[in-house]
Amino acid sequence: MNLWKSFQRFFYDFLSYKLYLRLVCLVGGLILFLHLWEVYFHQLNDDEPNIKRYCLDEPIDAIITWVNGSDSLFQEKLNDFKNQLRINFAKQCPFIVCLPSHITASRELKFGKVKTLGNLTGKFINTKDLDTWFVMNWENPSVASKISHILVNETKVKMSQSYWTIDSKAPNLLAYNNTLYVIPIGEITLSKDRIVKWFGINNVNQVWLYGKFVAIVQFYTDKESKNILQNSTWRIMKVNEKVKLNITKSFLMLEIPDVLYSSDLAPSRYDDKEELRYCLRSIEKHAPWLRYIYIVTNGQIPYWLNLENKKIKLVTHEDIFLDKNHLPTFSSPAIETHIHRISGLSDKFLYFNDDLLIGQDIWPEDFISPVTGQMVYLSWPVPDCSGSCPWVWIADGACDAPCNNTECSFDGGDCLPHSYIEPYTLFDIVDNNINSTVNVSNTTKNLNNYSQSLQPEKPVSKLKMKRKGPNLSQRKFQKRVPSYLEHYEHQPEYEELQQNLDTYAESLLYVNKLFNRHYKYMIRKVPAHMPHLIDKILMENLQTKFQEEFTKTSSHRLRSRDDMQMSFSYFYYLISETVSISKSDIFDRFDTDNSGTWSDREIRTILAHLYSLPLTKGSVLHFENNLINCATDKEKTRPQPQYERYLDSQLPLITKDLVLRCDAIMRSLLERFGVQPRYKYKLLKSAEIESATGFHMIDSNITNLLNTLDTIRGNPKKFLCLNDNLDSNRIEDNELAKAVLLDFYHSLYPEPSQFELNPDYRNRFLYYDELINWQNQRKLILNLLGLLMFIILLLISLACFKPEVVLITKRIRKKFVLH
Repeated sequence: MNLWKSFQRFFYDFLSYKLYLRLVCLVGGLILFLHLWEVYFHQLNDDEPNIKRYCLDEPIDAIITWVNGSDSLFQEKLNDFKNQLRINFAKQCPFIVCLPSHITASRELKFGKVKTLGNLTGKFINTKDLDTWFVMNWENPSVASKISHILVNETKVKMSQSYWTIDSKAPNLLAYNNTLYVIPIGEITLSKDRIVKWFGINNVNQVWLYGKFVAIVQFYTDKESKNILQNSTWRIMKVNEKVKLNITKSFLMLEIPDVLYSSDLAPSRYDDKEELRYCLRSIEKHAPWLRYIYIVTNGQIPYWLNLENKKIKLVTHEDIFLDKNHLPTFSSPAIETHIHRISGLSDKFLYFNDDLLIGQDIWPEDFISPVTGQMVYLSWPVPDCSGSCPWVWIADGACDAPCNNTECSFDGGDCLPHSYIEPYTLFDIVDNNINSTVNVSNTTKNLNNYSQSLQPEKPVSKLKMKRKGPNLSQRKFQKRVPSYLEHYEHQPEYEELQQNLDTYAESLLYVNKLFNRHYKYMIRKVPAHMPHLIDKILMENLQTKFQEEFTKTSSHRLRSRDDMQMSFSYFYYLISETVSISKSDIFDRFDTDNSGTWSDREIRTILAHLYSLPLTKGSVLHFENNLINCATDKEKTRPQPQYERYLDSQLPLITKDLVLRCDAIMRSLLERFGVQPRYKYKLLKSAEIESATGFHMIDSNITNLLNTLDTIRGNPKKFLCLNDNLDSNRIEDNELAKAVLLDFYHSLYPEPSQFELNPDYRNRFLYYDELINWQNQRKLILNLLGLLMFIILLLISLACFKPEVVLITKRIRKKFVLH
């Protein structure tokens, strides 16, 4: 009570002070309030990180894509996607019949290793390949289709719906000797009552109908089905004069195989081995000039990531995908299609996969130069279009039989009549109108319909078709394994190359064929495994040109053979795009003194570009005679500007008008200077690329792994890629391999980066949605607290300046009364 009275006495004394003293006190309190707001609530943020720019003209950001495959929520989404793939796979059944059954199966449970199954009613069985399965029966196929997991010993165990088939070569088969596949012959439809009547009520145990004309019939014992088949695998059974049944022995395919997506959904593709942590450490150590680092995830947050660091920006797929129906996605090409759409991203940025490390100091000059343009690092060749047709055979002027197919665009057009077809039209016709090997002798007949519609500006010269290189009859084809197959994790026989390529390799072939159609034919190489500098505007132009293809890529939930590979398509778009130069601009290019005419010195420069050096008298006279022949009599007699001609020169006045109408001259000039690259770039030499980049496959063999890591230690390079190729079946070896790999990472980058939390701390939220919800709640509370403090401050101010407020109020009222 005494304290309250003391406060009241102090407050009244304060109000008795002069006005300026009260103002000073109030301003001091306001400053203290703002300081507390800044310190305790972190409301004043500096958007620019405190980094040295090293005289860069413009900032460069980095983007890293990351996924944590061990996350339970991610695994649940991935398993749901796998189940959907199996359903779609069954609908497109590559085997003879795929009918969903009432049975689910799992090979994750092993007999003798399970203490108790609780309330589960199932049994262990062995298939013909001696694999052990746990199977369960359900009420009907519809119920079985909804079962994806069962709980055993408090652990989730994956289960898959089984399918009936009559294909004895299908995988994961269990022979059901008491079950038959039945279809009617003729117009009669099937029903359960009819089937029971035909085979006997005492024999039929269960009937599953699939539409009106397909049924799976299960008998009580094997004896009934054997009597019907009469010791055969199938027969035509006559039920009566009007009804015949086609009956076949059926099998149970316990699990739809993963052959279509095994490599793309392999655990190694999503397993987290701390690559992101050490990727960030390598960036901080060797590329501190990068402005922001954007980490693109499907909503996951690394538990060790320091989200308060101003250089780190977390981005989700939801933030960048234009069509949210394309989510969720497990396809890296689909994600890469949208990374340039990140809000606030620099115009040029470095794109990393999380398995990329920086081994030495790097600078923007390693990627781009104002003089030469963008540096292009190309490594190994695109896979051959056919197992028996190397790229060096294509478009070499001779029709080679192994290349005479659609995949190789009919030997790059060598097996088609060149005299009728321009390059772009050639591939257009090949892709859309011809679906088989072309008979060279009948080519003209097959393409006769096109010859009238195609009117090229100039026919292809016969000399142009006589290229160097032996004919097919002179070649001795030898089987070999191309050296670049190590990048595909396959080493098949050469003829079987096309059938054994993985999805990534097939997509490279797809983009390569697409670019052959839109640009000139060329032997292309794959960009090296390293960070790539991407220009946002160039990427937008690329996706505008191939909008349909990139939209399709974005829609793929899993890597597909018709994906647009970002780095490959980006760099060959950069290389292939050209701009046309007008005749007038070509003339102005060599009119260095801007006189409007070409002097003898300027013509000498043109000759040095057009002809082989050293220049001969014949080539000079040939060019000059063409100019003289194109000149009119008036131009020949016009006076020459001073210092334009040499003393012995016979040339008339060479004006722009003369050159533009002189076809003999303009033809050569247009062929040499009429087209130039749209973008500046520099193709680095193989030795430069080899010294800067290192690509290594990490397998489960510890000896090989140690040798690989020692090689990297002994010869560190600027850009290092450690590609995961661990065998998922070698669990113990993989654990040891991961430990060895982490030890290697730590030996290169032992110091934690600024992007990591203290080892004693972990992120409170591991999912972006939870973090955003918490941040929004915190902002709401802070806003309410700020409003409350503002109201208190306002009330205190009114109390402090009560006499002045009363006086002002009276004056305002008096003014209104007078009016």
